[in-house]
Amino acid sequence: MKLFEKAKWISTDCPTGDSVPEYWKSWDCSREISSAALMITALGVYEAELNGRRVGQFVLAPGWASYENRLQVQRYDVTTLLREHNTLAL
Repeated sequence: MKLFEKAKWISTDCPTGDSVPEYWKSWDCSREISSAALMITALGVYEAELNGRRVGQFVLAPGWASYENRLQVQRYDVTTLLREHNTLAL
């Protein structure tokens, strides 16, 4: 199975012009999570925060890439960042 077949893509139908859109998702966890990972990519650069804390060490990930030829995917262990109430901001 290809990695992106079940991916949930986040995008907008509206033109953004010169502005940089921010996307966010909130959810609740009612049980203890033993491990959690965030896999993320972009046709450009991104910064990710989970519950107000930066995910990963990059300021603008993934850095330079030839998006027409390949799409880099970063995987982050976010287990320690999860709470009962969560918000992911990109």
